[in-house]
Amino acid sequence: VVLAGLAERAVTGIRMGRVIGVKRSDLGLLKDVGKMALAAAAAGLVTIAARVLLPHARPFITLIA
Repeated sequence: VVLAGLAERAVTGIRMGRVIGVKRSDLGLLKDVGKMALAAAAAGLVTIAARVLLPHARPFITLIA
């Protein structure tokens, strides 16, 4: 189900890109979005690690960590 949703979004994105005239040269404008996605993924991994290492800690202690 997840793969079908991803495929549908990819097809929709490609079609909408053609409608508004997006070209390959425009992809360079999205590099900052990629950096933000990597930062969000890294923050998520750090959060998971903190929750695993401190499973019974109070929420405030986990937040401080």
